Amino acid sequence: MIGLPSVLKNKVGEDLGTVRYDNDAGRWVVTAVSEEGRSVAQRALDRLGLGGASRVDRTSVSNGKARQAAKRVLDAFEGRGLRDQAGVGVGADSVFVAIRKDASTETRENVQETAEEYRGEVPVVFDRQADVLRPAVSCAFPFCDVLVGGVEWNNSTFTCTMAFYVSQPGGGGNPHALTAGHCINGYGNTWTTCNPGCTSAAGGPQGNRIYGGSDSGLIAQNPGRGAYPGYFNWNSGGLSTVRAYYPYNPNEYNNNNAPQGLVVCKNGRSTRTTCGTISNNFYSRELLATRQDPATSVNAMLLIDGMCIVGGDSGGPVTAAGSETAVGIVSAGNAINDNTTCADAPVAIAEPVGRAVAQLGVQIYGG
Repeated sequence: MIGLPSVLKNKVGEDLGTVRYDNDAGRWVVTAVSEEGRSVAQRALDRLGLGGASRVDRTSVSNGKARQAAKRVLDAFEGRGLRDQAGVGVGADSVFVAIRKDASTETRENVQETAEEYRGEVPVVFDRQADVLRPAVSCAFPFCDVLVGGVEWNNSTFTCTMAFYVSQPGGGGNPHALTAGHCINGYGNTWTTCNPGCTSAAGGPQGNRIYGGSDSGLIAQNPGRGAYPGYFNWNSGGLSTVRAYYPYNPNEYNNNNAPQGLVVCKNGRSTRTTCGTISNNFYSRELLATRQDPATSVNAMLLIDGMCIVGGDSGGPVTAAGSETAVGIVSAGNAINDNTTCADAPVAIAEPVGRAVAQLGVQIYGG
């Protein structure tokens, strides 16, 4: 059911913990802090006809406690010089820690010991690894004319948002940016952008795209302009540097996509910064026809409940809340019209960033 976490949040309130879909069992798994919250959630599921397709458990950890624990762990990483070795994400009732794939055994042990020391009563999940990131150029934003994720770009058909700065396919130094595949209106066609505060417009040719099964594409910047290894955070008004991402691995559970329960945020040109929770990390559905493409099916996507997106946000960066770990690329949502108004239970769909990187043959730059 689309929007179930938002529906339950309205019923249960702050007692609600995790709401996720177990693809293997074919049912929703819900947690609540109190017995009363558990009962309210169960009654709501029964009324929705999902009583036989769900399970409601108790948890001792509220989302507020999880956020506090994530901040303690992140601050401890900073103090011990481990900030660039691991990403920290917050779930409804847990903390997620992703360790860089190239970290030494000693570093990995230090990260795990530090997280365990500062987590308090909140569980820590080490079930994913962040991939290695390459060095990148930087600039004194906003007074630089470079590629920056989270801001708009446009062609003759669409206005969309750039996601993450990546390498040229097959190697090379000409900067490219990831975006949504459905935004690309022709290989080699011109696109333009201008960052907030830029002195002149940047642009270049559009690159390869994949639309059908997945939804990702590339735009290239003309030579001579740099790029920032991160994205513009509309909420803070500054830049956030990407430090890690979830790499694609078809041999791991759900392709090693970002885990269910992880709180994530997107930055887009229309609704700017909005956040939600991944309730299904292996989601399939049909996307409606666009101005240039017929309806198509996508699979193994991220379903994010509570995240508002509208036209123009497509292609924007999705990252773990409170950290700088890249998670996905905005693909679609259920907004009711093309402005800043979302449905009562906003939902977003995102392309997993690891799959986009693997399929397009590029590498994410990070700091």
